[in-house]
Amino acid sequence: MILHSTKTGIDWFLVDCGEKKNPPLLLLHGFAGTHRYWSPFLELLSQTFYCLTPDLPGHGKSVLPEKCNLTWDQVVDDLSNQLRDLVDQPIELVGYSLGARFAMHLLAHSHLPIQSAILISGSAGISDLDDRLERDQSDEQLAKWIENRGMEWFSEYWENLPIFKHRQSLPIDQLSTLRDSWMAQNPKQLAKSLRTLSVGKQEYLLDHLSKLDTPMLFIAGKDDLKYANAIKNYVQYIPNSRLELIPNCGHDAPTEQPDALMQIMFTFLTNTQIGSK
Repeated sequence: MILHSTKTGIDWFLVDCGEKKNPPLLLLHGFAGTHRYWSPFLELLSQTFYCLTPDLPGHGKSVLPEKCNLTWDQVVDDLSNQLRDLVDQPIELVGYSLGARFAMHLLAHSHLPIQSAILISGSAGISDLDDRLERDQSDEQLAKWIENRGMEWFSEYWENLPIFKHRQSLPIDQLSTLRDSWMAQNPKQLAKSLRTLSVGKQEYLLDHLSKLDTPMLFIAGKDDLKYANAIKNYVQYIPNSRLELIPNCGHDAPTEQPDALMQIMFTFLTNTQIGSK
C-alpha cells in the first residue's frame, strides 16, 4: 500500500501480512534495503504477528519529496502518524542498522505504544559534536558519489566495505540477490535518504533510552566488534535491556545468520507478549 503524507510529502510504501487481530510487528530494514529484506522471516512471524514492513524513505517505493529538508524528528513523527491509523495495539519493533536507529527514535520520541524492541547492529548516535559533524560531512560526500556515479558503483562499494566482510562467504545466489536489490534503488532518492537520515544528523539517544522501561533486546554479530562493544555500553545504562551476540557473524546478522537470529527474535517476542497478558 502507498500512504501519502500531506505534512511531509513522503509517499510511504508498506507491505502487511498476517492477521490484523494479531499483535502488530514493525520491521525496519537497513540502508540501501527495502521491505523485501525481511521476506525470509515473514512466513514464521506472520503466523503470530501482524507484520508491517515499510520501505524507509528514499528506499524502494517510499519516495521523498523533490525539495527535501526534513529532519529526523519529522520523518519519525510521520511514520508514527501513519502507524496510528493502521493499528490499535502496542507495537513490537524490529530494526536492523539504519532501521535500528529509526526504531530507537520511535522509542525515544514517538507517542506510539511500544510493547518491546529488537535492535540489531544499531547505533544510538554519536555523542561528540565534532565527530557527528565529521560523519555528516562524510555522508554528504557519499551521497554525492551515489548521485554522480550511480548504483553500479555503489553496489561494488557497499559490497566491499570491511564491515560486511562476513557476507563474502555467502552463496553466490544470495550475494546476487543483494546486488540486485541495491541496483534497483533510485540513486537520487537514496542520496536524499542518506542526507536526511545520516547518523551525523541523528541526535544521541542513549540518555532518552536510559529513561525507558520498555523491554529492549540488542543484537550484534560477535565479530562486529565496533557495534558489539558499543551495545555492551548501552545495556549498562538502559534498565530493561539485554544483549545477544551471535557467533560467527558480522554486521549483517539477518543475512549472515538468519536461523540463529530468528530463534533469538521469536523467543524474545513471544515472551514479551506472554508477559503483557
